[in-house]
Amino acid sequence: MGMLFRRSATTKMWTFYLKSLLLLLTSPESSHLKKDVVTSLRSAFSDAFEKDCLSAEMFNEWVLLYKALIHGSGRRRESLQKVLEDILIRVTSKWREVPSVWPISLTVKIELLGSEGPDEIHRFFQRGLDRQSAFVNSHDHVSEVDESSIREYVNLYVDWSFGKIAPKTILSVLDSCCSGKVFSLASACGRSLTAFFQTLILNVAHRIESIDSAYRLYRKYKDRQPINPAIFKIMLDLSKQHPDHGITAEIYEDYLSEFGKEDHHIWLDYIKYTIEQEEMTAIAAIHDRATRMLNPGEQTHFLAAYSLLMASL
Repeated sequence: MGMLFRRSATTKMWTFYLKSLLLLLTSPESSHLKKDVVTSLRSAFSDAFEKDCLSAEMFNEWVLLYKALIHGSGRRRESLQKVLEDILIRVTSKWREVPSVWPISLTVKIELLGSEGPDEIHRFFQRGLDRQSAFVNSHDHVSEVDESSIREYVNLYVDWSFGKIAPKTILSVLDSCCSGKVFSLASACGRSLTAFFQTLILNVAHRIESIDSAYRLYRKYKDRQPINPAIFKIMLDLSKQHPDHGITAEIYEDYLSEFGKEDHHIWLDYIKYTIEQEEMTAIAAIHDRATRMLNPGEQTHFLAAYSLLMASL
């Protein structure tokens, strides 16, 4: 590559060049050039990054290149791993508030350390979470892609953490994100992520501890503003797996107290649940409350659906 290209190339030009090298690397006709192509790729990726011309797509390819080299490296495995670790440090330092780089960085970190470095992986995750919350809290608008990357990042950590990190530590991390202290409730993205964490922590608490743990957290967060309808739905699903706890009806009542005026589906689900419990005498009372509480439009939908439901029995 000429000196002029290296100085003036745009991200698109670098991407085209890198893709050309990657295509050459996988071409059977150029197998005899593989060593030279790999050398050029390693240099080009690093140059593009230093010149702020490396796209997120090409960052992924950079990582995949080194993962492939490590897999087939034999004696050079350790040195290549160190290079890849250095790439992660450079990228997550320079692009620390770019959400899309964190999921793949965490994935690689987990693959490199395996079961040998849970504390280091946990610290890496926490650092990434702090950087991404700083990004969200300093921007009025966050794209769906960036928000999706943050969710992916957290889910990767949670899936990995089971059996490797103490349950209290996992729940503590998620709990801190449910209060609005990590992701500010001032932004739409912050509110959306906080709602995501509130539902996630219920599922995690149920999985690693018990329904009682999930229920305690549900009681803690159900009244937090802005009210999150998903927290009622998740807790209903969990409670129905443990009918002996007798909390399902209570959760329906909580749900209705917040959204009973504007959603007839909640009333119908409550009636279906009551039918399943063979508490037929309670159905009329629920029906009467629904017709008095629902907004006119929702009341019409409810009465039509209720008639069909009862006719099907």
